[in-house]
Amino acid sequence: SLSGTAYSVYPASQYTATLYRGGNYQINVTTAASNLISCWIDYNQNNTFEASEWTQITTASTANLASSAIINIPATASLGTTRMRVRSRALTNFGGGGGTNTITGTDACTSFQNGETEDYTITIDNPPPLPPVANFTANNLVITQGQSVNFTDLSSNNPTSWHWTFSGSS
Repeated sequence: SLSGTAYSVYPASQYTATLYRGGNYQINVTTAASNLISCWIDYNQNNTFEASEWTQITTASTANLASSAIINIPATASLGTTRMRVRSRALTNFGGGGGTNTITGTDACTSFQNGETEDYTITIDNPPPLPPVANFTANNLVITQGQSVNFTDLSSNNPTSWHWTFSGSS
């Protein structure tokens, strides 16, 4: 088990990811002992990790095996550089709250007897536009020489140009 507490800040140039608004992401955390693990992302970028920005990764990790959770990035999350905090602490940890067991606490700054706090910098962005998907209908699929065909464009994701090739035409 961990002894003492540790705090680490990982520079944006080394440890960073871009997460998209409305996206769901799996986070995996591995610890050397059985721990409680939590994650906070400062979605509104007010420099305060709030309970609404908290994700419980696990209340009892298994030593040296990854614990996982899904993080849902709100569609309203502020764009740009964002702080993320990951904390782990021993299951027997009594800290904060006047000596009470704070295993299920959502406070990203609670003092505890032993564990690890790591801060990361991530980027929140809008998802990239989806590529266009061609979809056309025709009023006539079998024609003879001299007849015409009218096409209706039902393409999705806002194409901006089209290139047509008709084999067998003159």
